[in-house]
Amino acid sequence: MSNDAIAAIIGSSTFAVVGVSTNVDKYGYKVWRMLRDFGKTAYAVNPNASDINGEPVYPALADLPQTPDAVVAVVPPAVTETLPAQ
Repeated sequence: MSNDAIAAIIGSSTFAVVGVSTNVDKYGYKVWRMLRDFGKTAYAVNPNASDINGEPVYPALADLPQTPDAVVAVVPPAVTETLPAQ
């Protein structure tokens, strides 16, 4: 990954975290929480949850209210490969 690509990701303001978990000990939750703690807009995506701490969880990327600048996939590689390209 080039430095420009890394800078673009770090500079993003809107993220989708696919595989977010309601379990605070799992990485999906930690990534989502950290992005929010740093002032980023982070949408939680998981078809098996409806909310985390009162925040909505969306079943799929297509259900988000806006297109994120970056998508963080915290799921097994086989699941990542099925995510739609934007």
